Amino acid sequence: MAIESDFKEKAEYLTAMRKNGSTKMASEITRRLATLGIPEVKFNILLERRIEKEPVRNGHESVRFVIATNPGQGLADLASVVSGGELSRASLAIQEVISSKFKIPTLIFDEVDTGIGGSTATVVGQKLREVSGNCQVLCITHSPQVASAGDHHYLINKKTKKKNSFVEIRYLTLDAKESEISRMLGATTPKGTALEHARELIRSFKATT
Repeated sequence: MAIESDFKEKAEYLTAMRKNGSTKMASEITRRLATLGIPEVKFNILLERRIEKEPVRNGHESVRFVIATNPGQGLADLASVVSGGELSRASLAIQEVISSKFKIPTLIFDEVDTGIGGSTATVVGQKLREVSGNCQVLCITHSPQVASAGDHHYLINKKTKKKNSFVEIRYLTLDAKESEISRMLGATTPKGTALEHARELIRSFKATT
């Protein structure tokens, strides 16, 4: 009975902390999503009490992230309603808030640019660079804007030799990075306007640091 009483006390304390922090966290995530190109977004964090047959290590309730990305749309579970691009930006916004509050050594984003491009991809690159001020950020990307935001660039290629596949990872110098960014922008050869565009992209992110 003493163990059960201790569990209930700690679980109720966790519930109180969640209630205290969830509203502020939801507000911060909403604000960040607006800067990521979803201006009419509504985001909330729901705490739903479980009917427990036995103690659960995560406390008395389940935590749900719900979102509405368009005016007039009802709130629904994050994973069930957003597009690939919106889910990528929601993930970035959530991680940005968490990394600003806790000491997280490394964050890994796998194609956070999915479903986005243009100016939105540039904003995502800027946000990733801001997050990197709090922790190390590793990002796998196909976006030239996002790639330009990084301090270090590794080129990953899958190759086949003698019917065997292998992955080659190569660190790029600044010149090689500029050439790769120009290729990502659609250039067949790294020269002329495409190369200058790549250099300007890289310079623009460094200027915001």
